[in-house]
Amino acid sequence: MINHKCRTPCHHGRTDWASFSGDLSRKSSHGNYDTSAYKKAGHDDLHAAFQLGVDSMNKISSPERSIQLRCVGYIYIPSKGPMWVELAISPSVVMAGRFASGVFTLFFLLLLSTDLTVMIRSSPVKVKFEGCMKAAAYGRIWDCCPPTPKNPVVNFKPLLDNSSRKLRIRRALQCLDEEELGVYKEKLERAYNLLAALPGNDPRTLENQAIVHCACGTGALPNDGGRLDVHNGWLFQPWHRWFLYFHERILQGLLGDPTFTIHFWNWDNDGVVVEGRSKGCLKAGNAFPNIYGDPSTIVYHSPRSWRASLPRSPLNLIKPTEDTDLNTWCTGMPDDVLAAGNVKALRDAIIRSTSSDVFFGRKYSAGDFPVDIHQPNATGEGSLERPHDSVHAWVGGDMLINPISSLDPVFWAHHGNVERLWDMWQRLGPNRTVPQDPDFLDAEFLFYDENGDTVRVTVRDSLDTRALGYIYEETNDASWNYNSMSNGPDGGGSAGFFEEVVGSEDL
Repeated sequence: MINHKCRTPCHHGRTDWASFSGDLSRKSSHGNYDTSAYKKAGHDDLHAAFQLGVDSMNKISSPERSIQLRCVGYIYIPSKGPMWVELAISPSVVMAGRFASGVFTLFFLLLLSTDLTVMIRSSPVKVKFEGCMKAAAYGRIWDCCPPTPKNPVVNFKPLLDNSSRKLRIRRALQCLDEEELGVYKEKLERAYNLLAALPGNDPRTLENQAIVHCACGTGALPNDGGRLDVHNGWLFQPWHRWFLYFHERILQGLLGDPTFTIHFWNWDNDGVVVEGRSKGCLKAGNAFPNIYGDPSTIVYHSPRSWRASLPRSPLNLIKPTEDTDLNTWCTGMPDDVLAAGNVKALRDAIIRSTSSDVFFGRKYSAGDFPVDIHQPNATGEGSLERPHDSVHAWVGGDMLINPISSLDPVFWAHHGNVERLWDMWQRLGPNRTVPQDPDFLDAEFLFYDENGDTVRVTVRDSLDTRALGYIYEETNDASWNYNSMSNGPDGGGSAGFFEEVVGSEDL
């Protein structure tokens, strides 16, 4: 009889224990073990970890010995994803072996004791700039290691106390009137001119901000035995929210204006007005924003696709697949086909994605590796990442190349809308919550702030835009969102009505 305990991931210092026991009987004289009598007590994670340990031990143990094991390393648990596992067994080591499974490597110390303790603890990503190396992506090698921090890393703190701050409002670009647009254009261009004047070794430069995006998105940075990529998984949205937040703070610092706000490209707004549902700004925002299309200004960027230069040309949110005719996708579709496809893409990404698993994508923890997007059927991305990808593809040029996409100033306006749609999704129903797994909430990232200092942030601190000092303007999304009241700062809406709508066959 083997007695063992499983300690589930700790949260805020609390430890929950569950006890388990089971019989391991010799099945044959060739070292195979029968675990059918193992008592799971409802804890599939422990069973999976234990079974993998036994299976691995069988490969390397002597058939004449009654052998137990101790392993320390990362293990893939079906219902949890990658977890750090310690199988601690007492007295003396009799054999050491190595067993590799996929990208995870476990080191087993085989012992003669029958006293076994199992501990499973959480393993969130903790980004560090040390250990960076060149990375291969998009057919070339990228040298995108962030500048060495000039000062010790500091933990994030809000700039102002919630009780005294006035929330900024991120506006839809197409909804600014002529005077507002003129003021915004002048400040935006001045901020980017000041950014361009910084010395090359200043971590605040646009190039060095792009290096952080490249390093965190290509596998250039280590991930506790794996490699880091904040795309194609649940870190995508919180990481990019922080990325935009600190870019905005850097521009605020250069301007000496803490109220400056980067307004968003409202590319989901097709301008279709539905009586009783259309609210807020009714102007269509699904064409390339003119403010970024003037070649005489610093916020113009080349190269871009010719599509971005067409006046009032609606973008394509339909993500290409292996069956897509790319010539038709690139050169244009009939208006009715494009409009219907865009509505479907938004409903699939936001309305129909009712669970956090679908909306945020695959779990990504310490020790994980990037998804190889060049492999057939490679996936991992959350539902909102798909139309996001389509916008990058439609703009083209550098926006299509992940390591340098943030060099195009429209990148930031685009991502303002992505995180606005995340904010909307959370208020579309009571069950639309972020993952509560500590591997998600306690993941840590590093960014440069307005002083060039390196700041450590967590996903947990990114979940409420109000805590970060801003909210979003309400805009018209009636063509694809049947619960458009939930778009505004006050939220609201009926979850029951929602489920009825998303279950309809005609959507």
